[in-house]
Amino acid sequence: MLYGTIAAPTKAFAFYQLMLATAKRLRDHPAPAGCGHARFPIALLFVRGDRGGDGKKIAEQIVASFDYWDKDTGDNLDIVLAGWGKKEEQLAFDVEDFLLFRRLVESSSKWRYSGETDLLLLNFEVDLWAIDGRFDYSEVIVLPLEEMLRSKYIGTIDAFVSELSTLSREVSAVSRFDGNSPVWELSDSTGIQRVKKDIWQAIKKLILKDYVDKYDGLANFAVRDLQHDLSRPIKLPVERMQEVRRLIEEGAK
Repeated sequence: MLYGTIAAPTKAFAFYQLMLATAKRLRDHPAPAGCGHARFPIALLFVRGDRGGDGKKIAEQIVASFDYWDKDTGDNLDIVLAGWGKKEEQLAFDVEDFLLFRRLVESSSKWRYSGETDLLLLNFEVDLWAIDGRFDYSEVIVLPLEEMLRSKYIGTIDAFVSELSTLSREVSAVSRFDGNSPVWELSDSTGIQRVKKDIWQAIKKLILKDYVDKYDGLANFAVRDLQHDLSRPIKLPVERMQEVRRLIEEGAK
């Protein structure tokens, strides 16, 4: 798997996989000469596999869609399934890994887990000279997926991920390198499209409440600064840094 959907039992494993994905993207689509940074949108998906009821149904849906999402998101969006790994090609949830991953993200940002199914959209930023990377918490869209499903703001998780994948494909080509932010592009595109659709619905029905309720839902797509002093770049071990550097240099040739 070059890039796409990642089952990541730990944050360190997710970081390594994202660095590899970035290097392979740069091999296929080299950065402009003199470019110092690359940024790619990622989705950190926190879904527990040990729940019952609606939470269990959502986890089962995500597991069933995992391989499809991997192919569909492709080069445009990396979805990281936090606290999950693959055992004999089957996805498996580990409570301890999930808790550790969640606490590491909470300790390096201002985000706090809702207890249900949360999706964080943010930039993964790589310094192409130092070969280090970081989860950029300065621009984050926090999506409480179960709350959004209950409020009927989204129909299904599959439809929503498909929309994210399409939007990511549209903005990724112009938002990879110095000076651009894929997360801002995604937020703007999603908000604009939904407002346009809902304005037409409001005009058709002439019911103000219908439009207002939908417009309030756009607050879910607000980009927030969740960074604090512990949001620092991460260094790979020497041998893995050499692997990533080799792939980046291949792309620069």
